[in-house]
Amino acid sequence: MQPHELAGLEPISTEARVARNGWRRPPAWSSTSLPAAVAASTSAAATKTKRLPSRGAGFAPATGLPGEVNTSIWEYNPSLTPGGTLLAFGSLDPDPAAPYSDVFFALRLPNGQYSERVDAGPCINTVIEEYHPQIDWPRGRMTFVRWTPETQGDLFEVSLPAALLQLGR
Repeated sequence: MQPHELAGLEPISTEARVARNGWRRPPAWSSTSLPAAVAASTSAAATKTKRLPSRGAGFAPATGLPGEVNTSIWEYNPSLTPGGTLLAFGSLDPDPAAPYSDVFFALRLPNGQYSERVDAGPCINTVIEEYHPQIDWPRGRMTFVRWTPETQGDLFEVSLPAALLQLGR
Protein backbone atom coordinates (compact mmCIF):
# COMPACT_ATOMS: atom_id res chain seq x y z
CA MET A 1 0.00 0.00 0.00
CA GLN A 2 1.40 3.35 -1.04
CA PRO A 3 0.10 6.89 -0.46
CA HIS A 4 -0.54 7.27 -4.21
CA GLU A 5 -3.19 4.53 -3.92
CA LEU A 6 -5.25 7.02 -1.91
CA ALA A 7 -4.62 9.95 -4.29
CA GLY A 8 -7.62 11.56 -5.89
CA LEU A 9 -10.04 10.68 -3.10
CA GLU A 10 -11.76 13.64 -1.54
CA PRO A 11 -13.01 13.50 2.05
CA ILE A 12 -16.56 14.64 2.65
CA SER A 13 -17.32 16.92 5.60
CA THR A 14 -19.93 15.47 7.92
CA GLU A 15 -20.24 18.69 9.91
CA ALA A 16 -23.74 19.51 8.70
CA ARG A 17 -24.96 16.11 9.86
CA VAL A 18 -23.41 16.05 13.34
CA ALA A 19 -22.46 19.56 14.46
CA ARG A 20 -25.24 21.37 16.29
CA ASN A 21 -24.87 24.69 18.09
CA GLY A 22 -21.07 24.55 17.90
CA TRP A 23 -20.90 21.08 19.50
CA ARG A 24 -18.53 18.63 17.83
CA ARG A 25 -17.15 15.33 18.95
CA PRO A 26 -14.96 12.65 17.41
CA PRO A 27 -16.60 9.54 16.00
CA ALA A 28 -17.76 6.98 18.55
CA TRP A 29 -15.94 3.66 18.80
CA SER A 30 -17.88 0.67 17.55
CA SER A 31 -17.48 -2.94 18.54
CA THR A 32 -16.46 -3.79 14.96
CA SER A 33 -13.64 -1.27 14.79
CA LEU A 34 -12.04 -1.44 18.23
CA PRO A 35 -12.13 -4.94 19.66
CA ALA A 36 -11.44 -5.27 23.37
CA ALA A 37 -7.97 -6.51 22.44
CA VAL A 38 -6.66 -3.04 21.49
CA ALA A 39 -6.54 0.22 23.42
CA ALA A 40 -4.18 3.12 24.02
CA SER A 41 -1.95 3.18 27.08
CA THR A 42 -0.40 6.35 28.45
CA SER A 43 3.11 6.53 29.87
CA ALA A 44 5.32 9.44 30.80
CA ALA A 45 7.21 9.09 27.50
CA ALA A 46 4.34 8.71 25.03
CA THR A 47 1.09 7.00 24.25
CA LYS A 48 1.56 3.72 22.40
CA THR A 49 -0.79 1.26 20.80
CA LYS A 50 -1.16 -1.72 23.12
CA ARG A 51 -2.82 -5.12 23.12
CA LEU A 52 -4.90 -5.99 26.18
CA PRO A 53 -5.48 -9.75 26.17
CA SER A 54 -8.65 -10.87 27.90
CA ARG A 55 -8.10 -12.77 31.15
CA GLY A 56 -11.16 -13.90 33.06
CA ALA A 57 -13.27 -10.98 34.22
CA GLY A 58 -10.57 -8.41 33.39
CA PHE A 59 -7.55 -7.83 31.19
CA ALA A 60 -3.99 -9.07 31.36
CA PRO A 61 -1.20 -6.45 31.48
CA ALA A 62 -0.88 -4.47 28.24
CA THR A 63 1.91 -5.27 25.80
CA GLY A 64 3.01 -3.32 22.73
CA LEU A 65 1.65 -4.50 19.41
CA PRO A 66 4.17 -6.77 17.67
CA GLY A 67 6.09 -5.43 14.71
CA GLU A 68 7.09 -1.98 13.53
CA VAL A 69 3.86 -0.02 14.13
CA ASN A 70 5.04 1.67 17.35
CA THR A 71 7.70 4.36 17.00
CA SER A 72 9.36 6.89 19.28
CA ILE A 73 6.51 9.25 18.30
CA TRP A 74 3.04 9.27 19.86
CA GLU A 75 0.53 6.76 18.37
CA TYR A 76 -3.11 6.96 19.46
CA ASN A 77 -6.79 6.37 18.53
CA PRO A 78 -6.44 2.89 16.98
CA SER A 79 -9.23 1.55 14.79
CA LEU A 80 -9.16 -1.99 13.40
CA THR A 81 -11.01 -3.88 10.72
CA PRO A 82 -13.06 -6.76 12.20
CA GLY A 83 -10.32 -9.35 11.62
CA GLY A 84 -7.58 -7.00 12.84
CA THR A 85 -5.73 -7.02 9.50
CA LEU A 86 -5.87 -3.28 8.83
CA LEU A 87 -5.10 -0.78 11.60
CA ALA A 88 -5.77 2.96 11.23
CA PHE A 89 -4.44 5.31 13.90
CA GLY A 90 -3.46 8.87 14.61
CA SER A 91 0.15 9.82 15.21
CA LEU A 92 2.34 12.85 15.22
CA ASP A 93 3.86 13.33 11.78
CA PRO A 94 7.57 12.35 11.82
CA ASP A 95 8.36 15.32 9.54
CA PRO A 96 9.71 18.11 11.81
CA ALA A 97 8.47 20.68 9.28
CA ALA A 98 4.88 19.50 9.85
CA PRO A 99 4.68 18.69 13.58
CA TYR A 100 0.94 17.98 13.60
CA SER A 101 -1.02 14.77 13.89
CA ASP A 102 -1.92 12.71 10.83
CA VAL A 103 -3.69 9.46 10.02
CA PHE A 104 -1.62 6.35 9.28
CA PHE A 105 -2.29 2.72 8.39
CA ALA A 106 -0.47 -0.51 9.28
CA LEU A 107 -1.16 -4.08 8.18
CA ARG A 108 -1.00 -7.20 10.28
CA LEU A 109 1.34 -9.46 8.37
CA PRO A 110 0.95 -13.26 8.03
CA ASN A 111 3.53 -13.72 10.83
CA GLY A 112 1.30 -11.74 13.25
CA GLN A 113 3.57 -8.67 13.27
CA TYR A 114 2.28 -5.24 12.24
CA SER A 115 3.98 -3.43 9.35
CA GLU A 116 5.63 -0.06 9.57
CA ARG A 117 3.11 2.72 9.38
CA VAL A 118 2.07 4.15 6.02
CA ASP A 119 0.92 7.75 5.70
CA ALA A 120 -2.74 7.93 4.61
CA GLY A 121 -1.69 10.42 1.95
CA PRO A 122 -2.86 13.87 0.82
CA CYS A 123 -6.51 12.89 0.37
CA ILE A 124 -6.72 12.64 4.17
CA ASN A 125 -3.65 14.34 5.65
CA THR A 126 -3.06 18.08 5.18
CA VAL A 127 -0.56 20.54 6.62
CA ILE A 128 -2.86 21.02 9.61
CA GLU A 129 -4.14 18.12 11.79
CA GLU A 130 -6.09 14.94 11.15
CA TYR A 131 -6.77 12.36 13.85
CA HIS A 132 -9.36 9.98 15.39
CA PRO A 133 -9.66 7.66 12.37
CA GLN A 134 -12.64 5.34 12.64
CA ILE A 135 -12.96 2.50 10.13
CA ASP A 136 -16.56 1.79 9.14
CA TRP A 137 -15.90 -1.60 7.56
CA PRO A 138 -19.47 -2.52 6.54
CA ARG A 139 -19.76 0.70 4.49
CA GLY A 140 -16.13 0.71 3.26
CA ARG A 141 -15.52 4.17 4.72
CA MET A 142 -13.36 5.91 7.28
CA THR A 143 -14.37 8.89 9.41
CA PHE A 144 -11.75 11.20 10.89
CA VAL A 145 -11.36 14.64 12.48
CA ARG A 146 -9.69 17.51 10.63
CA TRP A 147 -8.73 20.41 12.91
CA THR A 148 -8.24 23.96 11.65
CA PRO A 149 -8.06 27.19 13.63
CA GLU A 150 -11.44 28.18 12.19
CA THR A 151 -13.34 24.97 12.92
CA GLN A 152 -11.54 23.55 15.96
CA GLY A 153 -12.23 20.09 14.52
CA ASP A 154 -14.80 18.89 12.01
CA LEU A 155 -15.72 15.34 11.07
CA PHE A 156 -14.88 14.10 7.57
CA GLU A 157 -15.35 10.78 5.86
CA VAL A 158 -13.68 9.15 2.88
CA SER A 159 -14.32 5.93 0.96
CA LEU A 160 -11.66 3.32 1.52
CA PRO A 161 -10.01 2.38 -1.78
CA ALA A 162 -10.53 -1.12 -3.16
CA ALA A 163 -6.87 -1.95 -2.46
CA LEU A 164 -7.35 -1.32 1.26
CA LEU A 165 -10.64 -3.16 1.32
CA GLN A 166 -8.91 -6.23 -0.16
CA LEU A 167 -6.01 -5.98 2.32
CA GLY A 168 -8.34 -5.67 5.29
CA ARG A 169 -10.21 -8.94 4.67
